[in-house]
Amino acid sequence: MKIETEKVVYYQLFPYLYDVILKYKDMVNFNFNVQVKKRKVVDTNVETPSKQGFQFKDLKRICVYLHYYDDEKLPFYVGQGTIQRAFNFISRNKLWKDKVKDLSKIKVDIFKIDISVEESINLEKELIDKYKIYNETVEKIIDEVARTFGVESDDIRSQKSRRANINKPRQIAIFIVRELTSLSMEAVGKEFGGRHYSTVVYTVQQVEKNMKDILVKKNPKYQELEEGGLI
Repeated sequence: MKIETEKVVYYQLFPYLYDVILKYKDMVNFNFNVQVKKRKVVDTNVETPSKQGFQFKDLKRICVYLHYYDDEKLPFYVGQGTIQRAFNFISRNKLWKDKVKDLSKIKVDIFKIDISVEESINLEKELIDKYKIYNETVEKIIDEVARTFGVESDDIRSQKSRRANINKPRQIAIFIVRELTSLSMEAVGKEFGGRHYSTVVYTVQQVEKNMKDILVKKNPKYQELEEGGLI
């Protein structure tokens, strides 16, 4: 069972967002079909904190971690945050989910632990650069958003520019960067004038809320299915 939704919902949220996504060839097209989730079966082969000797009291320890897939020699993802986050395979961006077809094939390497948040952010960036996971994706996204809206890329990145005509493109750019790259919330904030990660979190949540509001308005059954845990 699925509810077909119109691609124009993105236009109704932000006029040019869908155009931005389509015109950037390295981006993936968003699937606007809302599908019913299948019941999940717990896979005992999936990596967990306890399998690496971590206990409940360790879950909030700050670390930098690497995700490897199958027998690949290089990590496909670098992240920073808590031990709990390192082993959370559900709340991941689209590139991560497109890569991972079998959760049991993920190997988690806790690269460094018990460091400050600032140290973890800096180390994360170093490792992303080292393994070339980042490439120039962020810069290309910001440039394309800027081109589409007729503004300057530097204004989108800037902490100082708060003009109304910059706010919308910046929100879109932050959302797409978070969705389509391996960067953490903290790292995304650094790309946009050193904004605090909480600002990035709020921006992403607002965009997602606006998208959901449009879907609920256009499809009354959407909310019913969501509340029932089916989507």
